[in-house]
Amino acid sequence: MIIHLIGSTNAISEDISYLHAINSIILNAGNTVALDWLKVAHERAVAHDTPPENWAFTVDANLEAIRRADTVIIEGTHHDYLQGYQTAIALEHKKPVLIISRNPNAKSPYSGIRHRMLTIKEYKTEKDVSRIVEQFIQDNTVTTKDLRFNMFIDRPIHNYLRSMSYETGKNKSEIIRDLINREIQKKD
Repeated sequence: MIIHLIGSTNAISEDISYLHAINSIILNAGNTVALDWLKVAHERAVAHDTPPENWAFTVDANLEAIRRADTVIIEGTHHDYLQGYQTAIALEHKKPVLIISRNPNAKSPYSGIRHRMLTIKEYKTEKDVSRIVEQFIQDNTVTTKDLRFNMFIDRPIHNYLRSMSYETGKNKSEIIRDLINREIQKKD
């Protein structure tokens, strides 16, 4: 699974141990981080370096990471506009989003967002972070095996599938899967 981790660079020195903990949990569970920004941002903060001049590049990289990600995790203790924007974009793309914070008041900017794919949790320790993040990942992991569902079709669709099955040697579900995959490719 690809997971995009988001956090504020404004207070990265305060949040770095928690961000590293989240990053480690993601990687140790066999997942991939969509955008590896943590080390560079922390080094820049330690060196008191100025943020990049080209914010458009940073925003584009984060938006692309959201598009590629299966889920999004936001450390929202020190929230800013960009985190809220990324939350909205992730939810618009139907990505499960976890917002975690050490500050109960940090929930307020997100409290107006009502979405079934949004989870907001508060934590106090790295142990709490581990428990919350591991549970979120587990809840949103789809195994690699095929998922099954039933579908009702009418006679013309049945006739089409039977005919295509005969012509291609594929079973009906493979034909439907191929059609859906082609539609998905058109959207990307």
